[in-house]
Amino acid sequence: MMHCVVFKNGYVSDVFVVNGLVRMYVSIGCFELGKKVFDECSVRDVVTWNVMIGGYISRGCYENAFDCFEKMREGGGVEPDEITLIGLVSACSQMGNLEQGRLFHCYAKEFNLIKNLKVGNAVVDMYCKCGDLESAQEFFESMLERDVFTWTSLISGLVSSGCFRESLVMFGRMQCENILPDEITLVSVFSACAQIGALDQGKYIHSLMDRYKVNRDIVLDTALVDMYTKCGSIDFALQVFNGLRVRNVFTWNTMIGGLAMHGRGLEVLTLFEQMKQDHIMPDDVTFIGLLCACSHTGLVNEGLELFRAMKEVYYIEPRMEHYGCMVDLFCRTRLVDDALSFIENMPIQANGPLWANLHGACRSAGRFELAEKVGQHVIELEPESCGRYVLLSNFYAGVHKYDDAKNVRNQMKSKGIEKTPGCSWIEVNGIVHQFIAGDKSHIQTEKIYMMIEEMFQRVKLAGLHVSGSTEVLFDIEEEEKENSLLFHSEKLAIAFGLINTAPGSPIQIVKNLRVWTSGEEKYTVAMGGERRRRKMREGRSEVKRKMKPREGVYRQTETE
Repeated sequence: MMHCVVFKNGYVSDVFVVNGLVRMYVSIGCFELGKKVFDECSVRDVVTWNVMIGGYISRGCYENAFDCFEKMREGGGVEPDEITLIGLVSACSQMGNLEQGRLFHCYAKEFNLIKNLKVGNAVVDMYCKCGDLESAQEFFESMLERDVFTWTSLISGLVSSGCFRESLVMFGRMQCENILPDEITLVSVFSACAQIGALDQGKYIHSLMDRYKVNRDIVLDTALVDMYTKCGSIDFALQVFNGLRVRNVFTWNTMIGGLAMHGRGLEVLTLFEQMKQDHIMPDDVTFIGLLCACSHTGLVNEGLELFRAMKEVYYIEPRMEHYGCMVDLFCRTRLVDDALSFIENMPIQANGPLWANLHGACRSAGRFELAEKVGQHVIELEPESCGRYVLLSNFYAGVHKYDDAKNVRNQMKSKGIEKTPGCSWIEVNGIVHQFIAGDKSHIQTEKIYMMIEEMFQRVKLAGLHVSGSTEVLFDIEEEEKENSLLFHSEKLAIAFGLINTAPGSPIQIVKNLRVWTSGEEKYTVAMGGERRRRKMREGRSEVKRKMKPREGVYRQTETE
């Protein structure tokens, strides 16, 4: 009706009225009508073009938005403003189109808009989301003005790219420049702490929430719970969780997953009952946590019942992760035949990690012939995965088939597949230190290696050392095998912790590689969230263990 009034009164040549019409149609979802008005109008300014470009972007029609921008430039007389560039650069961020993003960065320079803070923020965000951290940091450092959004974009980009320590350093710089973080910043920072087990820094940042009066929403609270669970502080996580007024399914899933991976299966089942009493409907991720809890606690009957209820009561179709949890449950309890039967009767084809799990169970149960067949099948399923070759090679070495072990390694090398090096992180006095197998780059290297030798001799003299040297590849003397295992990244981190912490204090380590053992381990597994579950499926789950300095038994179980 209002459009008719405009038409009857001859206002269709008024650019302000035209802009209002186009914006109205685009805003209420009648994009084609808005486009019709745009195409037929005789007057257009930068606002008219911005409305159309923004309309295309909001509909996900990014290429159309780019074409619209080119027509705007070709038409002449109208130059883009900061709104134009912000929209287009943001579109590149959503697409992950780095090449197009660079082009718009150049346009921002050409039209002298690059000094605009909001345009600069969009450019930093674009480079981060497109994975070009080098360009993001270079441009970030060149900016004359930066606000919380600038810092948050770069910190989030670093976290998303796995540069966790760098993101925490950047957060420290942000504080030095007196830029107050918001809830989005802290979500990313808590994620970084979680990934590398930086508990002290996580606690410090937790304290900043009240000091800076950060708006606490459910996303931030869930990230806080997640940080404590993945840093091994499950009691702190429960304390935060129980103090929350509002909890959604993601919060419950985080707490359930955290308890599950710390082996507290019975508490998980109790928490699930409480979740149902609070009328929170579980989803597929909830059942991953529940089944993991049963797996880590050996609750076979409970796991089978939950798997049945998931399908029959909650009508949730199992995904590969759920089947994987069930296979893991059978494997951990050494029910090899049940695991094999379950895999063979799955309605979907089992992937590499499921068969790899069965391979480990066969080795533990002494089913060597089946283990060999399964190991070879895993390589057929994932011929480009270094971990699968290493598993089969280690298996052959463990049963003294050194020629077969060498053949597998040679096959791996001929395909140009390199093994991921073991990497461990340890936080001491709020600083995260990183170690790689055989690393000698640390400033305390000499002391660390002396401590490793002392650790080795003391547990050996006490008769507590159980060597994993059967999995060393080469047919060499036992003493040489033990030396080849002596400088794992984790042992370097433990030695560093022993040197730099008070006697009796816990040593907490995060690893980048899955630890394959015979099942007797009591390790605290710090996993959760979709990213960690993806790593678990790929055989790269991060494992954390605690031991008190100068106490207990250290069991050697992994070949890096």
